Amino acid sequence: KLAQRRGGTDEAETETAMVAAACDLVMEDLEDMHMIDYTKLRARFQSLNFYSSDDSVAVPTGSAG
Repeated sequence: KLAQRRGGTDEAETETAMVAAACDLVMEDLEDMHMIDYTKLRARFQSLNFYSSDDSVAVPTGSAG
């Protein structure tokens, strides 16, 4: 919810806020990263959050636990 409030209607800002929170960083830390590093971090975040390759939310398969 905090990420959505911080990002507003800008999906990229919302996602950046979510990545920052997941990594225990502030958004400014991510903004200071080299693009190649941020791209890898973003890809990993998306894979952990069940994003598919076309940026839609994928249905998780399997079970946790």
